[in-house]
Amino acid sequence: MLKSSADMYSWYVSFYRAAAHSRAHSAFCERVYGRDLCQHGYTTMRQLDNLLQIARLNTGDEVLDLGCGTGKIAEYVSDITGARVVGVDCVPDAIEQARMRTADRRERLTFQADDMNTADFPPAAFDAVLALDTLYYGDPDMLISRLKTILKPGGQLLVFYNFILWNQNDDRRALYPDRTPLGVALERHGLPYYTWDYTDHEYQRSLLSRRVALELEAAFEAEGNCFLFENRMVEANGNISFYESGRICRYLYQAHVL
Repeated sequence: MLKSSADMYSWYVSFYRAAAHSRAHSAFCERVYGRDLCQHGYTTMRQLDNLLQIARLNTGDEVLDLGCGTGKIAEYVSDITGARVVGVDCVPDAIEQARMRTADRRERLTFQADDMNTADFPPAAFDAVLALDTLYYGDPDMLISRLKTILKPGGQLLVFYNFILWNQNDDRRALYPDRTPLGVALERHGLPYYTWDYTDHEYQRSLLSRRVALELEAAFEAEGNCFLFENRMVEANGNISFYESGRICRYLYQAHVL
């Protein structure tokens, strides 16, 4: 388990460096998520495409992708919609990979190494902000307060969000979309929102993730990337345990700035 933000940062540096050259990890992403976009979160291609159908982004829209990693999801979003996407991630190696890969599309793809909790953007700069499994790395209330100011009037915030009850005796009603920390923050800041429940879909993804990781264990080991395999197994087993005990939920939130 990562014990501090420094541990987390160090782990992600290692992850993105290894994943960039790992055939086993590429195969894992293809089979589990539906396409290799160097995913580390939970968002499958089915979920991402559903988000894009809901968001209805257009050519020229200004979009911010928080925690973009190597930028492959931002790249996919821009290629599909024509939107101009700014990707932010705290790992410089990941940002450099994104910049090099998309050098021919710099008019609509920009990447910067920065902390999403403190990155400075002008007011009303974006039509949409995407946060795909990234709002866990900060205080939801503070983040929503900041993101509200950088969205244009009528702009939208699209968040894939898991919430876990760590104790068996916790009130299961805390898993309702309006009672998660994100739902509470959105209501506190007066942002109306819709939600879609992806809890069962994520349970099935976790089962698939465990099965595929086990099938690829030898390939990860042959590359010297056992830590990638171990991370995927710990994540899958942990999620499966929470799902089977009814202590986790997953939602897509779409909130609007009035």
